[in-house]
Amino acid sequence: MAARQWAEGDPEPSNDEVRTVTGASGTVWARSEPNGLFWWPRPGGSVRHWPELLRIDGPVTAEPVAVQGTLFDIEPVVPRRGRR
Repeated sequence: MAARQWAEGDPEPSNDEVRTVTGASGTVWARSEPNGLFWWPRPGGSVRHWPELLRIDGPVTAEPVAVQGTLFDIEPVVPRRGRR
């Protein structure tokens, strides 16, 4: 699947849909945790509004977020032997 791209004037994708984007400059921008209220570049700083991010470093691209098949990792649990 091809990466999605947004340019100035496009609506902000949902928090569940996109967590990181790469700007025209090559800078990777990530959403703040847990609610995605801010966008921040990996080197530091922050941008509050999606339109401002697109104006500064647009267009931006993102790969779709992979949907997990399960809520929990199901792995066998092996009990540890106690010390004697």
